[in-house]
Amino acid sequence: MDLNLTVRTGLSRFLMLDRIMETGPSHILTKKTVNDLEMLMFSGIEILAQTGAFHVRHLMDFKRHAFLLGIRSYSGPSRLLPGLYTVKGTLLSQSREAFEYHLEGNGPQKTSLEGIFLFASRNYGDDFRQNHLEDHYRKLFTCLTNDTPKNSTTSV
Repeated sequence: MDLNLTVRTGLSRFLMLDRIMETGPSHILTKKTVNDLEMLMFSGIEILAQTGAFHVRHLMDFKRHAFLLGIRSYSGPSRLLPGLYTVKGTLLSQSREAFEYHLEGNGPQKTSLEGIFLFASRNYGDDFRQNHLEDHYRKLFTCLTNDTPKNSTTSV
């Protein structure tokens, strides 16, 4: 399926994980290389949130929409240093529609990111159409778990 999806976040640039290194029933490991343009204050939160949301989607076999519900705690620098960040997410608890994760990341010069993040899931609907998003997230997950470069001809 060829996707033509436009996401308008209101942000001037979008931060995307580089790679999903490992997944299991209760954990996920991701990597992100931060460049000079991605050192914004919210970038650490975004890296952790994407890690958790991808794990939630994976657990549900991409059959439901997943989104950040809240952040119980977060600690990290006000601006990220450029370089490689590795993030581990551990599922602490879950119900059918809510998931709690401990997310922790390490980056250059012992930079540390850590937090407890809450995610929710819901059925796809008019705002989040299943026929587009289920396939989109499945392809994106496959791309991130393989060594397929994001700028390759793989359509995600």
